[in-house]
Amino acid sequence: MKEKIIYTIVLFAALLTLNLNAQTYDGKRKDAAKENCYRSLISDNQGVVESAIFISLQFKNRFPEENTNKILDALDDLAKSSESPRISYKAQLARLYFKNTAWFKNVEVKSLYDEQKTFEQIAETLNNSIVASNN
Repeated sequence: MKEKIIYTIVLFAALLTLNLNAQTYDGKRKDAAKENCYRSLISDNQGVVESAIFISLQFKNRFPEENTNKILDALDDLAKSSESPRISYKAQLARLYFKNTAWFKNVEVKSLYDEQKTFEQIAETLNNSIVASNN
């Protein structure tokens, strides 16, 4: 059973990543990707939620002008009320990325294989700005 859940999570993440990496995007596909991202953020499956947080960053990176208020609201809820400290922390970092994309222009949001590196870069950027403001 556990293997099936892991397989489902990996397959889901791969499909979303492929969808976001498509060369051309029409409005319907972009809206569908945005809705899938939102639904994944509110899933009961913690693995799906954690993957969706990173995928939301990919979406925002790819479509910075897109209205992502619904996704941002889901990230707010996760940051405030997730029972998982890991998910809460990642959601908080993603929230900050969404709200302040100019701060994070040097953060690379690429494939799922770089997920940890991306969150580390966001946290490091925040830490550097805090240190700079305290000097």
